[in-house]
Amino acid sequence: MDDLAEVACSAASPIGGSNIDDLLTEAEALLDGGRLDEAESLCRSIGLECAPAVYACGTLALRSGDASAAATLFRAAELLAPTVAAFSVGSARALLDLKDAAAALERARVALGLDPSLTVAHRLAAEAAASLGHHAQAARHLICVTEEMPDDANAWNALGLARMRVGELETAV
Repeated sequence: MDDLAEVACSAASPIGGSNIDDLLTEAEALLDGGRLDEAESLCRSIGLECAPAVYACGTLALRSGDASAAATLFRAAELLAPTVAAFSVGSARALLDLKDAAAALERARVALGLDPSLTVAHRLAAEAAASLGHHAQAARHLICVTEEMPDDANAWNALGLARMRVGELETAV
């Protein structure tokens, strides 16, 4: 957690700052173990003024299939800590699940503005751009993905399709 977020969490949480990282790690372990209710309870006990806790609640909502709640929680995390690219990535993912490609593309762009090397943000931007029919833009993002993950067959396939859709047949295969 960055220093600003840690200070904000410490000030806002009823638990206190020294234990927040440990509690978030515990919540993540519960989440990974499929114990969603326990993870959510722990996140909420940290305090919803704490951006990482809000983000964790968004992750829980997304995993339980509630993309609308996830989008709201991820956006709240973004507003609490606007310099954390992962929070914008979470928003983009939830917005894609809600079929709001334009908003998802904007959130992915915000994440890339914070960290241009973030492969997952390029992947989400490509998916959103393709959904909007912006195939050249999707191809540009997919090139970044394939450069970072040269063994990703899905990215190469999507890149080939995007190139075909913009008429770059010789580079589509």
